[in-house]
Amino acid sequence: MDAGKLRVLHVYKDFFPPVLGGIERHLHDLTTGLQKAGVETEVLVCSRNASTDSYEVEGVRIVRVAQWGRIFSAPVSPAFPLWLRRLARDKHVLHFHFPNPTAEIALLLSGLRTPVVVSYHSDIVRQRLTGLLYYPWMKMFLRRVQKIAVATPQHITMSKRLSALREKCVIVPFSVDTERFALTPPILQKSTQLRAILGTPLVLYVGKFRYYKGLPILLRAMRQLEDIHGLAARLVLVGSGPEELRLRSLAKDLQLERSVHFAGDVPDDQLPAYYHACDAFVLPSVQKAEAFGIVQLEAMACRKPVICTELGTGTSFVTVNGETGMVVPPGDANALARAMNFLLQDKSLCEQYGEAARKRVTELFTKEVMIDRLIGIYRSLQNGKG
Repeated sequence: MDAGKLRVLHVYKDFFPPVLGGIERHLHDLTTGLQKAGVETEVLVCSRNASTDSYEVEGVRIVRVAQWGRIFSAPVSPAFPLWLRRLARDKHVLHFHFPNPTAEIALLLSGLRTPVVVSYHSDIVRQRLTGLLYYPWMKMFLRRVQKIAVATPQHITMSKRLSALREKCVIVPFSVDTERFALTPPILQKSTQLRAILGTPLVLYVGKFRYYKGLPILLRAMRQLEDIHGLAARLVLVGSGPEELRLRSLAKDLQLERSVHFAGDVPDDQLPAYYHACDAFVLPSVQKAEAFGIVQLEAMACRKPVICTELGTGTSFVTVNGETGMVVPPGDANALARAMNFLLQDKSLCEQYGEAARKRVTELFTKEVMIDRLIGIYRSLQNGKG
């Protein structure tokens, strides 16, 4: 292989576009950024149907391998190990995104000896039975890799698995493309329209409607915000997911139909307007499956204060309590309502936290910082120093 230009294969289960999600969006930003930085980058993921295809995004080739279905969100794809071997043939480094049992088992079955970096996004939290069955494979996979990239120091300390592999771990913070969230004239116009239509003060949530996101707690906090604190705020929920019907039912039971707006999956080019329209952003997650919360960075890039929960993960590394926002206990609707009331009643404090949030993003969480660190890791592995 030519040792000059780095060639890297990224491996996960989905990619944005078309699949919208935090890791998928991160993978898009990372791989397109690496391509622009001169790293020849390909991506291997699974299709959502029984056919294999490929497409290109900003110079990055995306190969989607046929699957038979998914079990506990893990793709069933017998051809995946074959495609992994085929695409890895001329690569200097393989970069896996964990957890994804399909890809990790495929690596172990492939017999490849190419150096491996893994971005460790979170532990397997909910699927305990599946986790037990997968544990021996996962242990072999993590023993096989050369470097484990984690977004914050908390990722290492919170995980028993990573604590035991501390010598392999390197800190590579996730990033946000600040230019994407610039307050351009069209975004300003759209955000002004949203505030006029939805009402103020305005609280925003962006993300999948999943079990660990704590959205029932957020709805109950909205009820308390009005009943106990006398503040009639508005909440916009951007996204969709398996909990949506239950959330809509709960909003109706709590008589929040006029206060809560389900916006659905907002087109990517319109999302910045929602961030700029809000007064505060809330990430009310209740389980450690929320290991970071990239949406916090997006809100912070728009100079918005963030309220998140203390999970012992990277959420409270991103948002600094009393500096860029507020950190509250998970599952506590009372504490969440108090925090929202505290911020929404003080416009100058929101602006102060928002400016500090933007400064923190530009200092620690830019795409340039993330890509530079990863290229350094790739080069060390290419040169046999990993």
